[in-house]
Order: sequence, then C-alpha cells, then structure tokens
Amino acid sequence: MKNSVYMADELVKKKLEELKESTSEDQALLMALEKAIDQLQRSVFSGTQVPKKQIPKQLVKKYRLKNLWKCDLRDGWRLIYFIISDGDTAIAVIVDWMPHKEYERLFHY
Repeated sequence: MKNSVYMADELVKKKLEELKESTSEDQALLMALEKAIDQLQRSVFSGTQVPKKQIPKQLVKKYRLKNLWKCDLRDGWRLIYFIISDGDTAIAVIVDWMPHKEYERLFHY
C-alpha cells in the first residue's frame, strides 16, 4: 500500500507556510514537523491511534473523520491527523499541531 500526506485545509497549509518563514526558534518545531511528515509518508500508521470515544466531537463534525491519530513532537507538541483510503493509497490528513496544553484542552484531559 502506498502512503500520502495532505493538509486538511487551506488554513493548515497556511500555518505550515508561515512556520517556514518564521523565527529561528520556530525552526526546531518546523524540523520536527517535517520529520513527522516524512515518517507518515513511509507509514501513515506510525503515530498513536486515539481511542474513538476520546476523539473531539468538533473534529468529527468539521472533518467527518472516523479515526484520529497523534504523533508526539519535541517539547510536548502534538501533531494530529486522520487516515483515509483511496484505493491502494493510505492518506494521512493533517488536521493540526499544537503545544501539549492546547492538546489537553482540545481532548478535555
């Protein structure tokens, strides 16, 4: 099975582009994101699956997703994505990345 990685929408694409043009302190986060994206291109299942009952309802409503995965990044950051299939291709759709505190608020931890 082939793997692909896409951004969920234009806002996520823009957020990544802005990070590429940001300060040097954000470059470490950018490198961690790029490494995670490279890993997802090799295997979309490389993250940790979020239990279905813990998936935030606003994400289910917005993206009509049926699964959610996370990748732990440096300094407590999290990348969240879901997986869809297109024939023989598994596609990781990146929803967002956020610091751990924001992740905890989103998931009501």
